[in-house]
Amino acid sequence: MAKVEFSPITINRSVDDVFAVLSKLEDTPKWSSTAIEAKMTSAGPISVGATARYVDKFLGRRFESEVEITEFEPNRRLAIQSTSGPFPFRGSVTLEGNGGSTRVG
Repeated sequence: MAKVEFSPITINRSVDDVFAVLSKLEDTPKWSSTAIEAKMTSAGPISVGATARYVDKFLGRRFESEVEITEFEPNRRLAIQSTSGPFPFRGSVTLEGNGGSTRVG
């Protein structure tokens, strides 16, 4: 399984605002440099077990992946895991509020 780590960043927006952006998977291409398209494939609100389809471009190659939400704690944590695609991956983000800003790690 691929492992990618990044350094935590601080965003000068509330936890509510940051989580709203991150948990709207369809908007992933607005903030991800590799995402071309993202679409929910399950009905209902986002929650553990919800699924989505991603189209990404990385190192000049286009690939599609199906993912499942594995953790969903509003304004705290979001995690996904691939269920199909050219390589398996897992990803998660944890948010910590600090006044009007949010630490994303």
